[in-house]
Amino acid sequence: MQPEIRLVEPLGLRDKAQRTITWILLILVGIFIVAVWMFSLKMEYQNSGYQEAKTELMTPAEASETQEQIDAQLEESLWIYTASNVEASTYGWGERLNVHTFCGDVFDPDALTVALPAILSDRNLCGRTVKICRGETCIEAVANDGGPAGWTNRKIDMSQGAARAIGIDHPTIFKVDMYY
Repeated sequence: MQPEIRLVEPLGLRDKAQRTITWILLILVGIFIVAVWMFSLKMEYQNSGYQEAKTELMTPAEASETQEQIDAQLEESLWIYTASNVEASTYGWGERLNVHTFCGDVFDPDALTVALPAILSDRNLCGRTVKICRGETCIEAVANDGGPAGWTNRKIDMSQGAARAIGIDHPTIFKVDMYY
C-alpha cells in the first residue's frame, strides 16, 4: 500500500483577504472600546462638579467676599454630621446624675460639654468637638456623655455651662443647629 500524497496549495488570495479583514475588524473594535472609555471619563469629569477658575479681574471687595465664601464652605465641610433645628435639652440642674460620664470623665455641670446619643454606639465620638448654634450665638463644646434617652426624640443634651453659653439659664427644651 502506498501512502497518499496530497498537494498543498500555497496560501491563496482568499485566505489572505479574510485574515486582513479579521485584523481590521479587531482594530476597529479596539478603537471603539477606547472611545467609549474616554467618553465615560469625560462624562465623569464633567459631572464631578469641577468648574474652571474665574479668569477675569476682580475688585478687592469681590475678592474678599469670594474668599469669605470659600472659607465658610471649607468650615462647613470639616463637620461630618450636621443637623438643623433639632430639639435639645439641658442636664445637670440638680437631678441625680452619675459622677462619671459615659466617656469616663468626671461630670462638671459648668463645663462646655454635651451628651450625644450616637456616643452610645460609637465610642470614637468621645472628646469630639460639637458646634452648637442657637440663633446668632454659636459655641463649641466637647461630647463626653451619652444621651438623651431615645424615646425623647431629642438629639443633644447640654450641660449647664454649655446651655448658659448660648443663653439658656434654666432646664428646658429648645431648638439648635449642631455640627460634629
